[in-house]
Amino acid sequence: MKPRQMDAGSCYELVPIKDSNAPVYYFCDDISCFKWPKDLRMPTKIYSQFEGDFNFRRLKANAELTTDTEVISYHIEYRPVELFFLMDKKKIDWRNIEKTGKFEIVCNQSPDKSLKRFEYIKHWILDYIPDQVIYGKWTDNNKEALDKINARVEEIPMIQMKDQMLNTKYTLVIPLNKEYSAFITQKAYSMIYYGIIPFWCKDDYDTSNIYKEIPDYIKVKTPEEMYKKIDELENNKELYRDLLNKLYNCLHDEYFSDTLLTNIFDKILL
Repeated sequence: MKPRQMDAGSCYELVPIKDSNAPVYYFCDDISCFKWPKDLRMPTKIYSQFEGDFNFRRLKANAELTTDTEVISYHIEYRPVELFFLMDKKKIDWRNIEKTGKFEIVCNQSPDKSLKRFEYIKHWILDYIPDQVIYGKWTDNNKEALDKINARVEEIPMIQMKDQMLNTKYTLVIPLNKEYSAFITQKAYSMIYYGIIPFWCKDDYDTSNIYKEIPDYIKVKTPEEMYKKIDELENNKELYRDLLNKLYNCLHDEYFSDTLLTNIFDKILL
């Protein structure tokens, strides 16, 4: 079997754990990496962009064969792993920028190369804005599906779109997948970083409401509700500015330094 890159890169780190009683804290930023070798003791804590229980397959006690396994439920605790990208960023005060770009969507294809995200984008965006450009990386198979409805895809990395992002008012956060709707991605704060109001479906994303600080106004249930609120914001500058100020206040200074990371480890080590 060919090991995944994540497995090949971390195997050597796991070797000492087997013969050590030291506490182990596992930080994970990807649901596909919610795995742990079934012959190793479980970590003291698992931290991720997720709060909830997850099933792990383990070797049974005194197992003679690697097929002698059982499934256990283990609680994963939320830590703001998705905010670590801000540590090397410079905080931008975009509150008084007069933006002219109304809506953009930046989204890569599903990791499994399926059409799930395409279908989600079609339902939430393309059915309402047929000429909306989708910025991101998509395989030929996905592009064929998009071509059938004349959807426009441009493979431009977001890092090369700084001016365009700073000129954009609204977007939609696409959930990782519906099976793990409580898992939080980097996208919400990467949009807030540019002063973009990131709407999302509260039935599909952050369903455990980890982002309590972010105004409930942008957490919607249907595309119709989202577009109604966009129209409301477009016609009420005071409401729009008030919402921008609330989102800007979510960008705490500690996110833009190593303070966020050191605070997490201080709580572990003390």
